[in-house]
Amino acid sequence: MADRDSLPAFPLKKFSLSREQRAKLPAQATALDLDGRSLRVVQPTTRSGQPAVARVSVAPLNLPADADRADAAVLGTAIAKALDQLKLKPGPVVLGIPRAQVVLKTLLLPVIPDVRELASIVHLQVGKDLPFRLADAVIDFQVHRQITPPAPKPDANAKPGAEAPAAPPPKLEVLVAVAKRDVVAFYQRAAEAAGVKLVALGLLPSASARCVEACRVNEAGQPYALVSLRPDELSIDVVTDQAVPFSRSAGLGVPPSGGTPNQGLTAEAFVAAATIEVVRSLHSYSGLGSAGALAKLFVAGATGHEAAVVAALATRVSTPVALLDTAALADVSAVMQYYAGLIGDAPYGSMTVALVEHELPG
Repeated sequence: MADRDSLPAFPLKKFSLSREQRAKLPAQATALDLDGRSLRVVQPTTRSGQPAVARVSVAPLNLPADADRADAAVLGTAIAKALDQLKLKPGPVVLGIPRAQVVLKTLLLPVIPDVRELASIVHLQVGKDLPFRLADAVIDFQVHRQITPPAPKPDANAKPGAEAPAAPPPKLEVLVAVAKRDVVAFYQRAAEAAGVKLVALGLLPSASARCVEACRVNEAGQPYALVSLRPDELSIDVVTDQAVPFSRSAGLGVPPSGGTPNQGLTAEAFVAAATIEVVRSLHSYSGLGSAGALAKLFVAGATGHEAAVVAALATRVSTPVALLDTAALADVSAVMQYYAGLIGDAPYGSMTVALVEHELPG
């Protein structure tokens, strides 16, 4: 289901919301990205005091044909084997969490200086609309910006000397992300089974948006959409004003019994399914009251079908469509920016999900 909403992350209830008080993620945390039946690994380093990428590796997740990916132990064992194949023994790691496993919301709230009071209001407002119990939720938020509503127009029928209508008070645009505790616990169990120390979860659409920024393929301030293709699903994220006001994910076909995702789909069927989902998503976005026209639509991924999807979309949508420049992605700085959402501070600048080693507060 599409949410007209944006990309922050989640500290846990009663977890300190002060940026200065939050512990930073380890500078040498390794980023792990599960992409279908592959594991991508990015190892950072520090150069001249700045984070940089030391190594990018890819290895297959050798899951048996009848493997249950919903079993954290099975997935963790596959991750361990892939890391062993790459001869890597990472210390702290971060994992990317798919869009489909996160509820995103945008709230307009009164300007409240006390972040703890603001947190209480966020929990209260979000809890009204969640599809699961608030007690089962892991919530985080970020103040995106302060909005000053336009002054009301003078009443042409007002009597002379009547007071002008009071200007509406400013509002805070707050970006909220929510995951079920079961989802967070799943990744914790998978990491334990893999023999790695999980210190954070990062939201994949946020990292993807940073990647586009790093590639410098879009004019500053111009809204655009990014279609990310994976073997079994796609996501589409609309980015404007350094936020993602619209995000949607969709599965691409149902995997055959005992088979891998899309094992039964031909290339033509994959392209057709992806094109339909993108068009549906764009129609949903255009139906939003404040939706602005997109300057460009980018397609990215490593399925081998990206160019064909670009060609198909060019015949279906009026927005210019382009393949995300893979040459730019090969640049170390661009790769670093892609994973900046996973290895930066938690959670504000990096939009990561804060996890703690000890028992969770509250």
